[in-house]
Order: sequence, then C-alpha cells, then structure tokens
Amino acid sequence: RQYYDPLDLVYKNQVIHRGEVVVVDENFGIRIKDEDKKPDVTYIEDDYITVQLGSCYHTDETIKNITNGTILELNTYAGYPSPVIKNGKLVAYGEIVVVDDNFGVKITEIV
Repeated sequence: RQYYDPLDLVYKNQVIHRGEVVVVDENFGIRIKDEDKKPDVTYIEDDYITVQLGSCYHTDETIKNITNGTILELNTYAGYPSPVIKNGKLVAYGEIVVVDDNFGVKITEIV
C-alpha cells in the first residue's frame, strides 16, 4: 500500500472501517476516516501475509460505536519491530518502512 492510502481496520476478518496512521504518546494508532468506500474483502489467512502495526482490545459494543474521527491507540510503540504473520502464526519481525511511496517491511528477525 502507498503510505497515503487509507488503512483497513479489520475485525473478525472483515474490513469495518478505513483510517490513517497516527502516533499517540509514542504509540501507533489509527484515526477512523470513513470518507472512502470500504472494500468488500474477507481476509483469509491462507491468502495473506499480515504485517501487524499493532492491536488493541475493545468489546463488541465499543467496536459498534466507532465513528469517523475516533482514534484507537494500539499497543505498539512507533519504531518497535512489527510482527509478520502467515496462516495465523508469527513468522518474523520487521521494521515498517516507506519505499517509493509504498509501505514495506524490512525483516529484522526470522522466528
């Protein structure tokens, strides 16, 4: 993805919102910006390698109440290694980088 593209907020393998990366008190976060049409995509683990920017826990009720402008603070510090996941299993850690206007991950450790 290009660094200025919206990011998908995925819950139960479905895109439920689109947003942008923000940094809140040195932690990554995502600001909800539902200005673009959400893709009708179901993420099947077998088809994707996932680079996890971070995660957070919220109840179903809280997730239902997310609106445009909401900021979700993630549990990952900016600059810390991000997990690389394939088929639901951790396979590596990497550093988030931008290459020619695209997000990428520089692998720093193979698990």
